[in-house]
Amino acid sequence: MSNLRAKCPRSEWPLIKAKIHKIYFALNERNARENARAFIKEYKDIFPRLVDCIKKDLDSCIAYMAHCKFLNLHI
Repeated sequence: MSNLRAKCPRSEWPLIKAKIHKIYFALNERNARENARAFIKEYKDIFPRLVDCIKKDLDSCIAYMAHCKFLNLHI
């Protein structure tokens, strides 16, 4: 998260962090990707470096969702 925080103004970070958590801690991969698409659409022109970072690392960050749903509760 610190790499994302570095690409966002401090005053905006609490809101951005909450929206990023909606992506990375979604109930399943489908919801995570939907949340990511909404985030990217909303912020691509405002914080392009932040959006590029999320797009680049999204698959890696939500890969755990492909495993048993009960395991997700413990990660």
